[in-house]
Formats: sequence, structure tokens, C-alpha cells
Amino acid sequence: MSFIQIEHVNKYYQMGGETIRALDDVSLEIELGEFVAIMGPSGSGKSTLMNIIGCLDVAGHGDYVLDGKAICCSLVSFTWLYQNESVLICNSSIKET
Repeated sequence: MSFIQIEHVNKYYQMGGETIRALDDVSLEIELGEFVAIMGPSGSGKSTLMNIIGCLDVAGHGDYVLDGKAICCSLVSFTWLYQNESVLICNSSIKET
């Protein structure tokens, strides 16, 4: 079994009357200790995928399994600190259900 397993993940956003498909049926497996580069053009969903893997965002549909455990991340609260044009998470809370 993979350490990180993403199956059929979707994430859509509404902008006006248009639906933006940030992630559309994405599946990915990463083994423990494996180095992975997520590459693609601007707007292809790289940051959205990383935010879902890091539980900073939730998928609209699909499964996320981390080390054999199904993960359902809920955004509870975040405090952001902006410094030198970088975003640092200085306080966060994530609820696993």
C-alpha cells in the first residue's frame, strides 16, 4: 500500500457563471521515502493538489488515504503571516473525521 494515495479527486470553483475545474479526476500514489515533483503550466492545479494533500483545502470529490488511513480534512481556522512576499502558516487547526 502507498504512503499517500489520491483517487479520483475533483476540485471545482465557481467564477461568475463559469465552473473552473482545478482538479478533474486526479489519481496519484506516492511511496514512503519517494521524491516526487508535481509539474505543469500555470493554472493546471499543482497548488490545489498540494493544498489538498496538506489538508489546507478539501477535495470536492474523491478519496485521500495517508499511511493506510482515510483522511477527511475539514478547514477549521487559519492565521496567515505575510513576510517577504511569502505566506507562512503560523497557526492552524485541522480536524480529522
